[in-house]
Amino acid sequence: MDYFADQRLQKDDYLNRPNDVSDLMVLGKDKAKAVATKTLEDVKKSIGML
Repeated sequence: MDYFADQRLQKDDYLNRPNDVSDLMVLGKDKAKAVATKTLEDVKKSIGML
């Protein structure tokens, strides 16, 4: 019994699809940027910078 067998299979799947992984990373980056931009806008308003 190999405790990490499922994780190794998943890793191999990701390694075989580098473009899909890159696309997911771009989507995550865009989503994080939108949240961070809104948060910074709220903070700047709170401290009177806007």
